[in-house]
Amino acid sequence: MLHKIQIIAVLIALLMVVAPAQAYFKDLGVGARPLGMGGAYVATADDGNAVLWNASGLAQLDRHEITTMFAALYAGLEAKLYNEKTDLLGYHFVGYVYPSLWGSFALSWNTFQSQVYDESTLCLSYGGKLKESIYAGLNLKRQGWSVGGNEFTRLDRDIPDQGTSRSGFTADLSALYKATDRFSLGVSAENLLPADVGLNTKENIPINLRGGIAYILRNPRAELLSALDVTYREGDGANVHIGVESWFFNRAVAARAGWNLTSAAAGFSYCVTKGWAEMQLDYAFVYPTSIQETYGSHRMSMSVRF
Repeated sequence: MLHKIQIIAVLIALLMVVAPAQAYFKDLGVGARPLGMGGAYVATADDGNAVLWNASGLAQLDRHEITTMFAALYAGLEAKLYNEKTDLLGYHFVGYVYPSLWGSFALSWNTFQSQVYDESTLCLSYGGKLKESIYAGLNLKRQGWSVGGNEFTRLDRDIPDQGTSRSGFTADLSALYKATDRFSLGVSAENLLPADVGLNTKENIPINLRGGIAYILRNPRAELLSALDVTYREGDGANVHIGVESWFFNRAVAARAGWNLTSAAAGFSYCVTKGWAEMQLDYAFVYPTSIQETYGSHRMSMSVRF
């Protein structure tokens, strides 16, 4: 059955022992900037990363934006999958935001990859202003997983020799309230439509909920953003995320740090403007507080705005 593969590939990869139905599409987070803040981002959501945190935040964007992310997860971890000493775990993202008079539209794709098990999400997003200071967002997502055939999976009668895959469609709803230019509130409800991606039994992708606040302190030399999120994933329970971010030198350089119940993080950014285009490079180091024998995860993002 599929849970055998998940225990080997996904659950070992994430080092969490959960029921098979809850192992699908773990909330690994998109973007080096949000992860550098410990995942406290739902009330900020003011760049291309917003698509999978709070799509309503896309309405704040007034320029086209292309965002990419590469993540190497749990460096140094010796998962010893099958006859391999380690399993190379990657999590990647690419997205494009198109602003218009009727709000902002986005198309994105992200994937979790291992030597045995892969997941991918194709997402069409929209964020628009309902009225002054209130924004709403919608995601339509196709999520799927696949297991490649190999000498070990062929021993399982439930899995075809050539491997197998499943996919389903679901949706997210989100909202953002900008009380002032410094204070904001955000909420997001994800995977609201049942998406059955089970192999032999019905297994829906779990619902994921986010809520958060963000506040910005400004002075002539620097800007400090502080954020607090509370999240709940069906089957996994609740988590608390705290993050800070500070920009310097006319928003050319940023430093950030964050914490949640499962990890601590830090990161930085460098932003350069050339004529009509702006490029931002982000890096985040995420160290899991409950996992041993790993050097942590590295995330690198690049965004281009024009």
